[in-house]
Amino acid sequence: MFATIFSFEFKRWLKNPMFYVYGASFFLIGLLTMASSIGVFDSL
Repeated sequence: MFATIFSFEFKRWLKNPMFYVYGASFFLIGLLTMASSIGVFDSL
């Protein structure tokens, strides 16, 4: 039962463009946070 519901929801998420927008924004936030913590932006 859980697998059926999860597969339905997962397919619905992949068809929704906002899924990719949120995924990309959280990836960029994480990337910029890590870059900031290792000092990439110190020279700016």
